Amino acid sequence: MQTPIQYVVFGGTFDPVHNGHLITARALADKLGYDCVNLMPCGDAYHKAGVSSALHRLAMLNLALAEDSKLILDAQETERSGATYTVDTLLKLRQQLGDNAHIAWVMGADAAETVQKWHNWQTLFQLANVIVVARDNEVPVDLSHWPAKCVTESIEFKKQPAGCYMLLALEPVAVSSTQIRLKIKNQETVENHVPQSVIDYIEQHGLYRGEN
Repeated sequence: MQTPIQYVVFGGTFDPVHNGHLITARALADKLGYDCVNLMPCGDAYHKAGVSSALHRLAMLNLALAEDSKLILDAQETERSGATYTVDTLLKLRQQLGDNAHIAWVMGADAAETVQKWHNWQTLFQLANVIVVARDNEVPVDLSHWPAKCVTESIEFKKQPAGCYMLLALEPVAVSSTQIRLKIKNQETVENHVPQSVIDYIEQHGLYRGEN
């Protein structure tokens, strides 16, 4: 019997991608036993102002992921015009991968608390599962109102095509893209937080020197 496809999506703006993104994605793959995690940069970041172009964000991700076989770039949201909604991305993935594929969308606890504000949010659980990454020092988030089943065992979770969620505690990584952009603007070093190949790209293209 053929094993169902497992497709894990770690979405974000990635402006720029940093070590916190990479460490979290790797830890998730290792802890839950996934072969790989797909990093998916958003296209039109309608909810954020001053975001770098998809061209730059894709280039930086390509550089950061070049030497890690467990982390893969999925650029499909940047290839669509207009606002990109998670539910539309998941619908496309479901059509591509089939009804039996295990699809898991990764989000932080902060996003989980506000997911009801997302476009057509309840349909997310008809199309995929959700992995909520909660830092060890965060207060547990109450998701009892979600139209989905909480699963605690990774083996059981990975058997589910959709309709379930899992809370995953990981070590906190004290870095954010906002902090990195500010440091670069102030001409401070970010070498401990960003892959060197990405730093070189930022310097080459003069990114984050202005207001963003």
